[in-house]
Amino acid sequence: PDRVQSLILCNSFVDTRPFHQPSAWSTMLGYMPEFYLKKYILDSFPKGNLPGPHADAVDFVVEQLETLTRKDLGSRLSLNCLPSSVAKYIKSIKEKHPMTILDTVDDVVLPEIMRERLYKAFPNAKQAYIKSGGDFPFLSSHMEVSMHIQVHLRGIEVFPGGVDAKEYAKKSGIEIKEEKAQKKKEAVKKVVKKAVKKVLTEKEKEALRRKKEEELRRKEEEERKAKEEKLKRDAEKRKRREAGNRILAGLVDKSDEDADNLFKD
Repeated sequence: PDRVQSLILCNSFVDTRPFHQPSAWSTMLGYMPEFYLKKYILDSFPKGNLPGPHADAVDFVVEQLETLTRKDLGSRLSLNCLPSSVAKYIKSIKEKHPMTILDTVDDVVLPEIMRERLYKAFPNAKQAYIKSGGDFPFLSSHMEVSMHIQVHLRGIEVFPGGVDAKEYAKKSGIEIKEEKAQKKKEAVKKVVKKAVKKVLTEKEKEALRRKKEEELRRKEEEERKAKEEKLKRDAEKRKRREAGNRILAGLVDKSDEDADNLFKD
């Protein structure tokens, strides 16, 4: 544990109790034939119709299994079947090391009780789930697993490539904490600037509205004055017409009087 900076666990467990076998059987594993050991392992693999990536992952693991010798198979099975636990390391790991537990939500060979024990042993660990990965998500859903690994590494400011973190971040487009803080400040400045601009825009809108109202009032005033002028002109015309009518009426009356005097003579 002292050499570990962080942990990513995938389909993992904290003890081998569910796999425990009698010591005599575990001892016999070293003497059993190779075909039997391979069959014992293959019987635990998922069977039936599997999705394409899952089937390819299982086929790949089977091919790798064929490359193992009888001694390799026997030793690995013996370790798996002997009672073992990481209980004595849990406290130091839990307190010192960031951890991500990566699991799939579909059916796997690993018993659910072993997952629960893992979650209980490391309650503060980050839990990442893959929708469909099967027993070998690092093969069948390698892109998603890689994404979760990168997220985990960024969280502890560790970047792959063997170069300086900032240099690698710039090359890969990955943001580190200082750059994030700087970008956050710039974003806040932009928001404030946008808010100020919005206020100025509101003032401009208010000024434009007032200008339109003044133009409307001026136009109404001009229309009112034009109506008054027209009414005044119509009144003057009417007065002149009446005056002319009175003059004509007076001339007619005078002509009638002269005619009467003529007849009298």
